[in-house]
Amino acid sequence: MKIRQHLSMAALTGMVVLLLFACSNDSKKGNENTIKTYFEGEIVQKEEVGLYGKLAGLKTTWLFSEHRLKREQTYSGLANLLPAKAGIIVDLLKDSVTLYYTDIDGSFKYTGSCKDYQTYMKEKGTTRKGLNTVDQTFTVLQNYRSSKHVKDSMEIKGFLCDYYLYKENPVKQEVLDAKGLLIKRSLLEMAILNLPSEINFPVRSEVRTLVTEVKNDSILNSSVSQTLKGKIKQLLGTKAEGVKNSKPEPKSNESQYAEKGINLIKKGIDAAIHITVELVEIAKRSVTQAEWHLPEAKYQEFKDPERFFEALPKVSETKFDD
Repeated sequence: MKIRQHLSMAALTGMVVLLLFACSNDSKKGNENTIKTYFEGEIVQKEEVGLYGKLAGLKTTWLFSEHRLKREQTYSGLANLLPAKAGIIVDLLKDSVTLYYTDIDGSFKYTGSCKDYQTYMKEKGTTRKGLNTVDQTFTVLQNYRSSKHVKDSMEIKGFLCDYYLYKENPVKQEVLDAKGLLIKRSLLEMAILNLPSEINFPVRSEVRTLVTEVKNDSILNSSVSQTLKGKIKQLLGTKAEGVKNSKPEPKSNESQYAEKGINLIKKGIDAAIHITVELVEIAKRSVTQAEWHLPEAKYQEFKDPERFFEALPKVSETKFDD
């Protein structure tokens, strides 16, 4: 009898051990499935601004690992022979941010802590246009509140992208956001100014104005545009007069010329204020240690980011910025 009891207890103990072992394996598998695999590799984008964007655009190269980011921007198109480079390198483990700019006329860099850099960018930031160390995709509008969102709108380079529309008349911005690119947000917020909370990584962006859709009457009757109308009439050799609020009269040749002039200006504005950022390549690969280094140059080092940005060539001093 005792032998049977011992055998039953041993069998029961064995079953409990097997169940615990199975549960332990299931738990490990579950944990493995929830482990995040951050994107490591290279992303290349091109940016074109206005009428001459294709002739003198910008090329942006991103490098990512779990804790590091490098963003470098150079000229493209006919301007790709210019040696200027601007970039940012972020290392979260080392609590380090490096900004750099190198050109034939001089090279500058700043290295500081993540906190010091974030504090400066939050309080002062940079208004520099064109070639820059940081991404300015979301600095065109005053407020970024999505007016339209389409989930899984299209697939780009194997990544499903959500569509977002942002509008501030007469400007609208359309963004395609790759949700499947797993990148630490703390890294991206260092390099992309004013990144909206709903955006993961913007692989494509298009900014354009809709001035041609605005009625000429509303333009001519606004107090701000009276100056515009006067300038057009002045250029056409006619006298500028205020718009009367009486009953509409048949359009004179003067008014017709004014409207034609306004139409031309509207089309010119729409063509000039047109910013596109397109994805060129996404490559998952190991990033070598050498790729994280600064470009070879003799750098003048600054101890605060403000002096670094002040040292950069002004827009008027460069031939291919805005």
